[in-house]
Amino acid sequence: MEVKFPVKPTFLPNAALHLVGRVILTVGELLIVESGGGSFVVDLDNWLSDEHKGLIGFVIDVMGKVEKPYYVVRPEVVSSIQAFQGQSLYYIEGSSKILQDEDIKSMKSKSALDAEEEVESSSDEEPRVQRDFSEEKLERKKTPPRRVNKFKQSQ
Repeated sequence: MEVKFPVKPTFLPNAALHLVGRVILTVGELLIVESGGGSFVVDLDNWLSDEHKGLIGFVIDVMGKVEKPYYVVRPEVVSSIQAFQGQSLYYIEGSSKILQDEDIKSMKSKSALDAEEEVESSSDEEPRVQRDFSEEKLERKKTPPRRVNKFKQSQ
């Protein structure tokens, strides 16, 4: 399966590094990175680097709690994937899209409002009553079958 890598970022040699977390697990061709618990979340499709600003891979998924997420990273080179175990990964300032606490809080409140509106609109509808199969059987027994005359008389 061919992987589409996002465009590699360009950055200044003196750009600051910020610790994202440490590789705690490798699964197939993916790295699982436990965050250091900063006040930011690295957005999807952003490249992470080692301490020497060598690009390692890009974020394909973020999971877990917002306060301390886990990142799923697709490394560029997978032939020696076990070598990444325990390695610290960083984002390079100015070359990654980072979501700050305020961004995350506004996203959470917006999704909460959306969910609230959805609940309100669905409460306006009549609730559907699901009948049990045995109830339907009882109904059929109560009403006699309707007879249909197969032979109509011509007039």
